[in-house]
Parts: sequence; structure tokens; C-alpha cells
Amino acid sequence: MLTKQDLNAIGNLIDIKFKTELKPIHNNIKGLKTGVQNLENSVDNLQKDMTTVKSGVKKLRKDLEKTIGFFDNNDVNLHNKLNKTRSEIGLSEFNFA
Repeated sequence: MLTKQDLNAIGNLIDIKFKTELKPIHNNIKGLKTGVQNLENSVDNLQKDMTTVKSGVKKLRKDLEKTIGFFDNNDVNLHNKLNKTRSEIGLSEFNFA
């Protein structure tokens, strides 16, 4: 049968093993959890940034389509006016192709 001294000695051995072998592993696990949380925060920030970039690109695309449409319409109108003026003064129409 184990005495109180034997149980205390076994308890001390377990404490020593925990401090020397298990404590560093426990600390590493804590560090990994912190690292994972930091990584998750970074991913969340990147997702927010990507949402901002996507909306910015969408707005730029829309603005570019409007700008191209405006200048395209103006170009067609100018060609029509120029050809009309040329025909009125007796010149042949100009091909812009």
C-alpha cells in the first residue's frame, strides 16, 4: 500500500514532468491559437479590402462605359455633321472607317 509520502513523491514527479514537458507544449498550443486568431483577423481584413476594391472596380467600369458612350456618340454626331456639311458644299462624303 502506498503511504502519504509515496503519493506526495508521485505528485511531485508529475508536477515536474508537467512543468518540463507538458507546459511548453501547452504554451505552444496557446501560441498557435493566437496565431490562428491573428490569421483569421487578417483574412477578414483582406475580405473587407477586396469588397472595397470590387465596388471601386465596378464604379470605374460604369464610369468608363458612360465616358466611352459619351465620346462615341459625340464622334458619330461630328462625323454626321461633317458629312452633311461636305454634301451641302458639294464635296463627297468622307469615310471615317
